[in-house]
This record gives sequence, structure tokens and C-alpha cells, in this order.
Amino acid sequence: STNWTSMEIVPAELQPGQASAHNFLTIHSSAANSDDADRVGLAVRIVRASAGIGRNDRVTHLCGSASAFEIEAPPTTEFGSRELREWELSMEREKQMYFADHERSNYK
Repeated sequence: STNWTSMEIVPAELQPGQASAHNFLTIHSSAANSDDADRVGLAVRIVRASAGIGRNDRVTHLCGSASAFEIEAPPTTEFGSRELREWELSMEREKQMYFADHERSNYK
């Protein structure tokens, strides 16, 4: 088994407006948000279609077969009512999957 405590810690301090890109298996964290403004996060995962088998994800289809996923309707305008509803459905599904068997208190 891997001894995680002996691995090198590599700090990556970001300035406002910067982002990091790393492998899904990278152990990472951030300090608490001490600003009055909410922190925005974006996670992009590119996976093969078979990764969705047995899951309940809503996805944006890029290419190939995606029959294992529920496909989000592609946007036709920026911030339209249908586009925002698609986003709301996807975020609610993500919360349901993320918080399965977990406490949901204090989550925005």
C-alpha cells in the first residue's frame, strides 16, 4: 500500500482568477474561503462512455456514444431559461449523487 504521509507536498498557490489542472487522482485541497464573496469552482471530467454504466450522471456530449449517460440538451443561447433549467437539473443530480449517504446541512 502507498504511504501517503511520505509523499512530497508541492504547494501551488493561485492568485485570484487563476486555475489549476490536474489528474483526477491528485490529492488536493484549498483553505477555507475567508472572502465575503462565494468561491466559484469548475470541474471538467472527460471520460469514456463505459464510465457511466451503473451511474446516473447528466453530461454534455462531446463525441462518440454516450448511451450510459443522460445527455443534457445543448444550449442554443447564453443564460436562456431552458439553459438555466438544464444547469439546475444537472446541479441537483450532482448533489444527489455526491451527498448520497451524507449529511447535506450547510450546503449552498
